[in-house]
Amino acid sequence: MDNTTKMALIRAIFNLIFQGKQTMSINTWTQAPKPVGFENTIIAWVPRGFVNNTLRGVDAQINVGNRVLSLRFLEQNPNKTDHNGNLKPLAVQARSGQQIMWVIDRNVDKNGFLGRMQNGQWIPSEMRAYSPANAQAAVASPAGFSTNEVPDMPSNMSIPEYVIREMDDVPDDVMDSMIDNIDEFYHNHGGEFDYDPYQ
Repeated sequence: MDNTTKMALIRAIFNLIFQGKQTMSINTWTQAPKPVGFENTIIAWVPRGFVNNTLRGVDAQINVGNRVLSLRFLEQNPNKTDHNGNLKPLAVQARSGQQIMWVIDRNVDKNGFLGRMQNGQWIPSEMRAYSPANAQAAVASPAGFSTNEVPDMPSNMSIPEYVIREMDDVPDDVMDSMIDNIDEFYHNHGGEFDYDPYQ
């Protein structure tokens, strides 16, 4: 399946979800048909309500030629809040009438968000809590500490090649693992690492 066909399929599901909001109740949404023209491409099609039957979505298995993808198509939750109880920006946009549908890879445990269709435009997802490391990235250093004194990172360390952009967005288990890896690195090189991200 080429990209043009993939985008046509995503757009067709997007239109079906948002037209369904106007033409059918959440209870009849479960009977929504596959998009016209994609009946043979979509192997499994399960429209259903999410978040206490307030959001429309579809779990689908799609044959893209060389493999079958298990995807979820889900409208943006207009009540989605951050850890402080504030509405997230896309929730605010959904409340204002913007049409937003997420495409999620169901075979990925975390951050399976492939992108979103927003008002008919495809927006690919970025890593949500992380961004690629680059030469400009730097860690704040205590006064009098030179980064020239830090030994090179051993190649057998399991620290990923990214830097944290927002510490609040990092799941606790990932943060704990990162701290353990950094602590081990400092320990192996004769230093100590004393950092509590939960302060």
